[in-house]
Amino acid sequence: VWSNPDLAIRAWVKLERMFTFSDEQQAQVHYAFAYALAVKRHDEARFWLNKISHEKHDAKLVQWHLANMLREQDWPGIIAYFTPMDKSTLSNGHQYWLAYSYFRQGNTQFANDIWLKLAQERDYYGFLAAARLDLPVSLNNQQLTLPPGLKEKVEQAPGFKRAQAFYELERTTSARREWNYLVDTSSNAEKLAASVLASEQGWHDNAIFTLAGMKAWDYVDLRFPEAYLNLFQRYSRRNKVDLDWSIAIARRESSFAHDARSRANARGLMQLLPSTAKYIGRTSIASKRLYEPNININLGTKYLHYLEEKNRGNQILATASYNAGYHKVKKWIPDEAMPAELWIELIPYRETRNYVKNVFAYRQVYLTKQGKDENILATILDMSIGG
Repeated sequence: VWSNPDLAIRAWVKLERMFTFSDEQQAQVHYAFAYALAVKRHDEARFWLNKISHEKHDAKLVQWHLANMLREQDWPGIIAYFTPMDKSTLSNGHQYWLAYSYFRQGNTQFANDIWLKLAQERDYYGFLAAARLDLPVSLNNQQLTLPPGLKEKVEQAPGFKRAQAFYELERTTSARREWNYLVDTSSNAEKLAASVLASEQGWHDNAIFTLAGMKAWDYVDLRFPEAYLNLFQRYSRRNKVDLDWSIAIARRESSFAHDARSRANARGLMQLLPSTAKYIGRTSIASKRLYEPNININLGTKYLHYLEEKNRGNQILATASYNAGYHKVKKWIPDEAMPAELWIELIPYRETRNYVKNVFAYRQVYLTKQGKDENILATILDMSIGG
């Protein structure tokens, strides 16, 4: 079904006549067909998706069923699909699109009721909902208060001292190994204290990952630090890109680990490939120099500006291009114009789809932390892509 959907459908119809399959076997085949055909945007995807009972729709199938209905702009279908479900089980994204469907059907009150609740959330859909209703965004920031003496106790722990020594020697792999040992042998309170210490030391990625492992999402100041701010200010201004955008890209790419290296060999704070750095910098550069924050941020912001210009100033397309590549994104642009928020939801690659949402949500966090009233996601509502 993945390599030849039409042949698979014909084969299954024939096999059903030849053999008797149990309900469980049929359900397995129906699920496999529904998932594959939805991903491949096949004309018969809806037929197979409807063969799966509601209780068998896991998160993966729900997302693709929603994507197919969004592609067809089937607003009544989305309402009918989500209405029987337990509202407490719906993700923020599902709730947003249910409200959007009510809105497109003229039921503004139902839409606004859902969006009003969503606007209290600190995520992409919460910020979109706030923009819809012209409400201030909610960061839900929680101030971290530690028991007296706890931070000093963790600071004296052997694991912390060893990590600190290795960082001073620039042996970051060994330092993170010691940090992980420290976290693994600490209580939750000690982990919070360690996160504060890490942030004070400039080990921002350690603080971010430690808090994420605890699901301590509301300590916004620690999770979204203004790391390397002077460098981001200098090079964002020099290369003519928005400061909040460049910081959000680095936060998403590396969590501010200057020595980060991906499996694809992207390096440093803004995760640049050596080939990209050479092209943008117009000169050969040693790969190890991409770990230097000033060089990486300079080239990363220059690359952002390049992508923004290539996409005629469209920062949504430029953000997607930073993750997936300009030529790949160009293939995703539809012939007929569609709302930008709908285009983002229909990006074929899950990684890129989530990447764009996260970067714009992170941008909003940084803007709000700076005391600005602007909702950057309002620009998405005013924009169309394609055509």
